[in-house]
Amino acid sequence: MAHVDKNAFLKGVSGSVGKTFVIRTVGDKTIMAIAPGKRTKSPSAKQVAHQDTFKSAANYGKAVMANPVDKGEYGTKKRKPFESEYNLAVTDFLTPPQVLELDTAGYKGKKGELIRVRATDDFAVKSVKVQVLASDGSLFEEGLAVSQTNGLDWLYKGSTEVLDMTGAKVVATATDKPGNTGVLEKVM
Repeated sequence: MAHVDKNAFLKGVSGSVGKTFVIRTVGDKTIMAIAPGKRTKSPSAKQVAHQDTFKSAANYGKAVMANPVDKGEYGTKKRKPFESEYNLAVTDFLTPPQVLELDTAGYKGKKGELIRVRATDDFAVKSVKVQVLASDGSLFEEGLAVSQTNGLDWLYKGSTEVLDMTGAKVVATATDKPGNTGVLEKVM
C-alpha cells in the first residue's frame, strides 16, 4: 500500500486502475494498493463467522452515524488522524470491555460493605453489575456498582447479610455502549 502525497493528478481520485490497483481517499490522504484477487474457494466456517461479526459491527456503526446523539458521543473522543465516529463505533463494537480487578478485601458479607471493581474499555464502560453467589451457584445478591470519578473504578455496596461466605463467589460484569461484556470472578 502506498500513500500518495502532493500529486495533483491523483488528488481526489478513487476506484480501480484496470484490475491491478485500487485508489481510495481516507481523510486528506490518497492511498494506492494492489487490487484484491478473486476468491477461488468458499470461505471457512470461521471466516463466515468473522464476516457476520463485522457486518454486525458495520450495522452498529451505521446506526451510530444515523443518531445525532450517539454520533456526538463518539465524536467527543480524541481520535487518531483519519479516524471517524463510524470507525470508533465499529471498533467499540468489536472490542469488549475488560474487568481488570475485583477487590473484595472490604467485603465480608455484611450489609454496606464495599466491593471495588476496576473496568476499562476502548471507548467507555457504561455499567458494572456485581453478583454475590453461594458455593452452589444460587444468588445471594446482585446490583449495579457506581462509577467513581477516576473513570476506572466502580463501587458496589452490599445490600444483604450473607451468613455463610464459605465458597461464595463474586462476579463482576462490565458492559460497554454496544452491549459487549467482560467478566471477572473471584472466589471468597
